[in-house]
Amino acid sequence: LQADALDVLEARLEGVAAGLRMLALALEGRDEAGDVALILENFVAGRRGIGEYFVAEVLNKQPAPVQQFLLQSSVLARLTASLCDSVTGRRTSQGLLETLEAANLFIEPLDGAGLWYRYHALFATAMQAEARRRLGDAAVRDLLQRAGQWYETHALLPEAIEAALLAGDHGRAASLIEAVVAPQFSIERPNMHGPPEFHSLQSWLRQLPPATLGAHPLLNLALAVAMLFTAIVEMQPIDWATYATIEQLLNRAERDFCASGDTDRQGQIHAFRALMFRQRGEVAAAVGWAKAALDLLHPQELNWRSVCIGGLAMGEQYAGALGKASALFTQAQAMCEQLGNRPFARANGGMLGGVLLEQNELHRAARMFEQIQAEARAVSDFDDIAHTASGLADISLRWNDLDAAQARAEEVLAVMQQFPHDVQHVEAGLILAHVDQARGNHVAALARCAALFDEITHAVLPREK
Repeated sequence: LQADALDVLEARLEGVAAGLRMLALALEGRDEAGDVALILENFVAGRRGIGEYFVAEVLNKQPAPVQQFLLQSSVLARLTASLCDSVTGRRTSQGLLETLEAANLFIEPLDGAGLWYRYHALFATAMQAEARRRLGDAAVRDLLQRAGQWYETHALLPEAIEAALLAGDHGRAASLIEAVVAPQFSIERPNMHGPPEFHSLQSWLRQLPPATLGAHPLLNLALAVAMLFTAIVEMQPIDWATYATIEQLLNRAERDFCASGDTDRQGQIHAFRALMFRQRGEVAAAVGWAKAALDLLHPQELNWRSVCIGGLAMGEQYAGALGKASALFTQAQAMCEQLGNRPFARANGGMLGGVLLEQNELHRAARMFEQIQAEARAVSDFDDIAHTASGLADISLRWNDLDAAQARAEEVLAVMQQFPHDVQHVEAGLILAHVDQARGNHVAALARCAALFDEITHAVLPREK
């Protein structure tokens, strides 16, 4: 088997030797890739072989009350007595959980106190399939709804959302997602950044029917933000089809916010558009949306205002007004630091370092880049690591420290190998060409320049670059 298939099996088997033995028997004599793939798919999903084993050799040999408990509780990702009591309607769940653990019935504790447990993945999948067969889909939905009510009571909203989606209660799921999203867009508790929240958010929202999603303008805005921010954080390229989807979500949300007179939300949409156009390299459009947003945003809406001020700063930098750009980037960075938004604080600090570099304030720029790089390394922010290494390479070249310039530029290239769509490596390549030239290796310098010229001639670069 291929390495990725083995990884999936290892995660699903969780040390269950019987499962591995049955898989080996199922694969015996099968050489065709399609046959093997189908067997693996069925096996991992618990549809054949392993599921039948668990039902015949484990479930059917238990007393009737234990069988019922296993089927009813199999819908739960994690088990605790109170939750199981609420879902199954009994009052003896703690004793049953301890009995299952003592009998080694494919259950394991998640803490040392014996309060939380979970079933092994393959066993849970098999029990869920058998629950739908014996109890019926309606009964399983009812179990999930009871679980969702317990999760809500105990302020476990992500788990409540998952339960609602599994139960097909999309209206309830949308309301719960909105409760999770609202603080991210509030003035009191802004939190615009960072996986895994946006990964989970996209997963939830994509499971909602279009009509349900369309009835919640905030969820449309949240999905647009999640799509863009995930790509930014992971340094993934964004194609025009994705941008078109984001724009459709924004238009739908904006229409409803305008109809309700919610100017704060309209301001957030304008600010997000400013960020989106800035990400695309369309600085003039970004500046226009930033100005429009600042006219609507609440004075205390520091997170989105910092985005807009950063966009204005970039516009001033492109216009050559470096003093204004420096002041605006400093203001945006201070706002982000006040909010504790470290990724945006680093981003604005990096842009400020670039302005200082253009102003030939090399020592100030170097200190700024070194400070940001140290923090970026601590959190493995490769974008900021590459950006600051590029700035420090430029400064080293200006100081005629050729070894340091080469080392910094090569670090940029090493990081950018993971993100080949980014143009950061072009600047690093030019610095290495300057280093070659300074060392008298003109042939190598010309070769680097020719390769870079050929590359960027065929690349689709941001229009204003």
